[in-house]
Amino acid sequence: MENEYSISEFAKLLGLSKSAIDNYERTGKLPQAKRRTRACTNYRIYTVEDVQQARKLLGQPPLFPECRVQLFLNF
Repeated sequence: MENEYSISEFAKLLGLSKSAIDNYERTGKLPQAKRRTRACTNYRIYTVEDVQQARKLLGQPPLFPECRVQLFLNF
């Protein structure tokens, strides 16, 4: 199972607000998040790869060096 982040955690890792994430997804600057349904509510979920991709798309430096990301994903 992959580690997953909520939109709040994802926004914090990017240094943005949740509304900025909404806006970037709506305008196509960031890809749409995967969804998980719980109790009739859709929750957005993000992975480590999503964080890395978003930071790259937004021109931010990587949060983790590539070798650490691979190590993290192998856990």
